[in-house]
Amino acid sequence: MPTHDLSKSRVVRMPKLTPDTEAVDVWFEQGMVIFEDPTDPDQVIRCTVADFEERIAGLKAIVEAQEEKCSRISDAQLVTCGRREWKRFLSDVYDFLQESKRQLHVGLPVDVVSAETTARMPVSVQTGFDGFKQSKSGLLVPE
Repeated sequence: MPTHDLSKSRVVRMPKLTPDTEAVDVWFEQGMVIFEDPTDPDQVIRCTVADFEERIAGLKAIVEAQEEKCSRISDAQLVTCGRREWKRFLSDVYDFLQESKRQLHVGLPVDVVSAETTARMPVSVQTGFDGFKQSKSGLLVPE
């Protein structure tokens, strides 16, 4: 399990995709996507949102190619986790990436945050996390 403070991010569980990997947690913290290494969950990997999107696109391409091959072989399995769990993960991870992109401003200079604030449409429901509050523009800012 991660030793990091996960309170500032939604955690998405990546299912076990191959027999030699594990199901791992993925979260967003301080402008980076952080996830446990599927081959060694005690280790974490940090990357940008764009890099993580590329990783997911690569995984998706591999799984779709395998799915195409498996559709011709009746007893083959898509991935270790199965089709339903894979589809659920894709849905969750795309939502997670959208949320993460909206919070890339956290920790940037005040003028950048201010420009981002004025460029956004107001939100109707404000939420917050420990030490952060959501402004009317939807940005998370320190309390």
